[in-house]
Amino acid sequence: MPEGCALAFLTLAASTIVHYQMSDYYQPEYFSGFRYDDPTFGVCWPVEPVVISDQDRGYCDLDLAAL
Repeated sequence: MPEGCALAFLTLAASTIVHYQMSDYYQPEYFSGFRYDDPTFGVCWPVEPVVISDQDRGYCDLDLAAL
């Protein structure tokens, strides 16, 4: 995935482990995101996610007025 492009993972198999590579060392001050269920995007997930990281759960809805 190119830098700045959103991505998400949903697995339907139990005990799945996902690894991904970033283009640079992780620097929290430059990292951001949005919730998987943000109504702005209208993603229809095939199932409701069961495990969501605390970090991902803590994101707010995208505020288009602020862009």
